Amino acid sequence: MSLRHAVLGVLSAQPMTGYDLLEVFDRSSGYVWAAGQPQIYPELKKMAGEGLLTSKVLHTGRRARRLYAVSAKGRDEFERWVGDEPEYGPERDRDSVRLRAMYLDIVDTSRARKFFEGYAAYYEDRLSQWRQRLENIVNGRSPLIKARLASRAADEHNAIVAYKRFALEGQIGRAELEIEWARNGMKLVTQLEASRRGKRKSVPA
Repeated sequence: MSLRHAVLGVLSAQPMTGYDLLEVFDRSSGYVWAAGQPQIYPELKKMAGEGLLTSKVLHTGRRARRLYAVSAKGRDEFERWVGDEPEYGPERDRDSVRLRAMYLDIVDTSRARKFFEGYAAYYEDRLSQWRQRLENIVNGRSPLIKARLASRAADEHNAIVAYKRFALEGQIGRAELEIEWARNGMKLVTQLEASRRGKRKSVPA
């Protein structure tokens, strides 16, 4: 997945300035694609240059901001991407966390425990964010969902909410599994520590 498809997905709900778009990605870390200012603004300019977005300048007081909207070409590209089969291969199988976990034997157990504690804390935070985002979607409090529903026919509303709910439930399930894995890692560290202490005690003085 590229940043441009995440941008097209958000802007398909409603036109936004670069600042508005940045707020969506920043404020809802529960979004499924993370991006910051150094990535978003150049990408918006590039996409507009390629005809995927239209833009116009808005004058608000002394400030001028550019409002971006998805063009017909952008809608076609986004629809093509959504409908294509996902790409699978070595890139998808790379997991630096599991790779590091395989070699935790070379560091002391306090660092190994800290590794798992940090990983669990990260996903506990994500889990909270994804649950809140899901609740906002289900209860109709999400501004993006409101905008998307307002721009689509009533008979499409159920599918709009259902697919987004399903995707977020997948994120929630993933977070729960990652937290469980990390907690099991902490248990493993404790077991290894106990085993090492036991072996030391059994060695004759």
